[in-house]
Amino acid sequence: MKNKRIIRTILALVPFLAIGSVFAIKNTKSNEVNAAVDINDYSACQTAYNNNSASSMITALRNITAPGKAGSYNDLWTTYNTAYVRADGKIFDYYSSKTNYVPGGSAQGASYKKEGDAYNREHSIPQSWWGTGTSNQGADPFIVVPTDGYVNNGRGNYPFGEVGSATHTYSNSKKGSAKSGSGYSGTVFEPDDSVKGDFARIYFYAIAKYSASYGWTQGEGDSCFSGSASTNYGLTNYAIKLFSKWSNLDPVSDWERSLNDKLAPIQGNRNPFIDHPEYANTLWGSHSDYTTYNPGSVAVGVSISSSSASLEVDETFNISATSTNSSTITWSTADTTVISLSSNTSSSGNSITVTALSEGTATLTASATINNENYSNSCSITVTSSGGSGGGGSGGESYSISYADLPTSYETDRTIHTASSGIKFISYNCAHYNNAGKMQFKGSSGYIESTDALALQTLTINDRESNDLTVYGSNVAGDFSSTITGTNDVYNLAGYSYFRIARISSGAAYCASITIELAGDLTVSSIDISGNYKTDFYVGDEFSFGGTVTATYSDGSTANVTSQCHFDGYDMSVADEYSVEVSYTYGEDTVYVYYDIDVDIVEISSISASVDKTFTVGETISKNDITVKDNFNNTITDFEFESYQYKYSDAASGGALTNKNFAITYGDFSTTLATQVKRVAYANSVTDTLTRETTGVSEGSTSYTSWSGKSLTSSAVYAGQSAGGNNSIQIRTDNNNSGIITTASGGSLSKVVVNWYSGTSNGRTLNVYGKNSPYTSPTELFNTNTQGTLLGTIVKGTSTELNVSGSYAYVGVRSSASPMYLTSISFSYGPGDNVKNVANYIMYEDTNNQCTTKFSVAKGYFEGLTTSEHNTFMSSNDYVIKTARERFEAWARNLGKSINHVNGDYVVSGLNNSVLFATENNSNVIVIAAIMSLTSTALLGFVIYKKRRMI
Repeated sequence: MKNKRIIRTILALVPFLAIGSVFAIKNTKSNEVNAAVDINDYSACQTAYNNNSASSMITALRNITAPGKAGSYNDLWTTYNTAYVRADGKIFDYYSSKTNYVPGGSAQGASYKKEGDAYNREHSIPQSWWGTGTSNQGADPFIVVPTDGYVNNGRGNYPFGEVGSATHTYSNSKKGSAKSGSGYSGTVFEPDDSVKGDFARIYFYAIAKYSASYGWTQGEGDSCFSGSASTNYGLTNYAIKLFSKWSNLDPVSDWERSLNDKLAPIQGNRNPFIDHPEYANTLWGSHSDYTTYNPGSVAVGVSISSSSASLEVDETFNISATSTNSSTITWSTADTTVISLSSNTSSSGNSITVTALSEGTATLTASATINNENYSNSCSITVTSSGGSGGGGSGGESYSISYADLPTSYETDRTIHTASSGIKFISYNCAHYNNAGKMQFKGSSGYIESTDALALQTLTINDRESNDLTVYGSNVAGDFSSTITGTNDVYNLAGYSYFRIARISSGAAYCASITIELAGDLTVSSIDISGNYKTDFYVGDEFSFGGTVTATYSDGSTANVTSQCHFDGYDMSVADEYSVEVSYTYGEDTVYVYYDIDVDIVEISSISASVDKTFTVGETISKNDITVKDNFNNTITDFEFESYQYKYSDAASGGALTNKNFAITYGDFSTTLATQVKRVAYANSVTDTLTRETTGVSEGSTSYTSWSGKSLTSSAVYAGQSAGGNNSIQIRTDNNNSGIITTASGGSLSKVVVNWYSGTSNGRTLNVYGKNSPYTSPTELFNTNTQGTLLGTIVKGTSTELNVSGSYAYVGVRSSASPMYLTSISFSYGPGDNVKNVANYIMYEDTNNQCTTKFSVAKGYFEGLTTSEHNTFMSSNDYVIKTARERFEAWARNLGKSINHVNGDYVVSGLNNSVLFATENNSNVIVIAAIMSLTSTALLGFVIYKKRRMI
């Protein structure tokens, strides 16, 4: 009875020992507490700033902005009407100085025809750069700001920058080709100096807040975003140079500070770079193009006394400007037929007297050079007159442009001229300096276009020489897409208001003059729409018309003018009913017609899900791998799915593809996602050995010979230039041709081994390079831009092989300085015995008696690993390695072996049932394992002893 009580006592204690073991293991982990983030607590950021630690700074910025979550795209209107309000109660406009929008008034999201008509929601980081969408950065009020609709449309998707040559000028912003030397050669949009710092801090904020979105590189996005956290923390060199300059040019203003306070409770985070603009120094201050932000800096630039003015013909207007450091102001205008300038100097700075010459719009620019940088500001001047139309008209007149009306040299700006006949035109890369009596259009770029709306009838190109000229018609100034077909250089432009004549192919074109006939007294009376024009759309659709627009003229005639009409008044990103405005301009007259459309939210009835890859055991499938679409084929991103790591139980033994299905839900809809998973087999390495014979170079040849197309065991294809002295591969460096390369990949390079010819002097070095794009010639090995990454060196008398770290598909070798002779050189591809490959061997198949059939092979692979790889195999929590380790240990135990930690390394030992795999970092586990081992051993021994006594 006593023994029975002892047995019961021990059995009762075992669960408590097990529970205690569990508690002991759990207590080795730290408790995780999710504390609320104080968006005003910059202590972590300040520590990073004080220590000049960029990695700590980006982490701290991510954490402090993490609580914020953008509302809906429609919520932005409410935010604008409360937070983005100027001191005078009007909407703050980032792109225009001539707007006075009442918050929530009729101009909110309305249609527009000119600057000042309406305001809308501007993605300062264009939507097309990151794939569109109205969540996160697509609705963040720090990033999506209110701007004039007309100017916003002009900005389009172009990056910010400084304009060298303007094609479009607005009241306080402009668009055109980037300034030379800026680091970007395309078209850019330049806002006013007063908001340049605002936009710099918006882009800095975007990096901090949306750090998972470094891939904003679609379209022109790669101008500003590098696409990688490891490259300048997501910015390009161009963006760093531009925005660091702008942040100093336009320091944080009271407006920005007030806006930060207003947006913080709405968005749930602040813009740290408004509170601490100097934090940008820590992230990008080490960059050679970065201008360190100075909190005490003063805005650099040109200020102008007026940004706009209205004059009548012959009226004068005085305007002044000042610049930083009192630099000299230079005044200029391209619109010399509209205004003239007369400068004088006043005590308060440089000023200019403007005289209105003729009806039209002119831009007056004040410029100054400050610290070797050019700065400018501008004033838009509108001139009105009771007389004439500045060359326009529809009274049957005839106008001409001749060679005498052109400049004597090519102009690379869109310069406005007035012909002797009175018609105004823009000349771009057109001149008469080479051919007296002829107009010359520069090949591929020269053109002339009209600037005033005219009721056009015909256009005739007179006395054209050689190359063709292309004629376009349009009813929108500056927007030419309709090509007009002519007969004998006479072109019918009836129904159009603007023309362009251009040389679009290489080689200059010449003509004596151009004659433009207007359509008599004909005017347009009205337009009507007919046909099956589309009225029902879904959010995200592209607008299309589909019907016919017919114009009726004063003489009763009609014409189909659909392609010449402009459609406005809708927003395809917001569900609503819209009145579409259809406008048609003929001469000086514009007529309108309206019709209604309905833009609805897509009402889906089903969803589908798919993936475009096969998974392997240990990989994790996440939302980023899955494409979910509705029955309209629209992509859905906010579906529900929990990430899942594939297990060995999900995949069949031996690498066969196995189906694994998941449930995908989106709102009330669900679907099944079918995926396939497989196990990864052990990969053997493959070795190619090159000799003099395999290169094809003759024995004893001292002439260096180029060879190519050599294939051996692997899939690699080798090429090179070498000689054949001493029955070896002879390589030299006295020109840029000698070496060996691969033009096709043999897999991932793992090792290079050299068998040196004895005649090579000790100390001569063979450089080994690798890259992941094919080599084409050994000459690439001598160019730092094409040679690839130096993987290491093999030195005669010191080493014969190089083990390669990293993954490289192509290899090249050359001498570093002196000629050398190689009896042979071997290239090995494939993983060989690395940790993951050994694990794959152990877990690839599930077979009977594996411990007796596979253990010895696995043991050999294991023992072939380095000490560091042993440590990784025995301690890694990687699913594949951990699972393989458990199986390997089980095989060992079954065969009476163990894996012991001896003299700092792991070894497989026999005749020991203990399994010791502890290191200094898991001493608690040793105690737990020992307690459980002693407990189970004592219990087992007692049961055996009791059984023997009963026998």
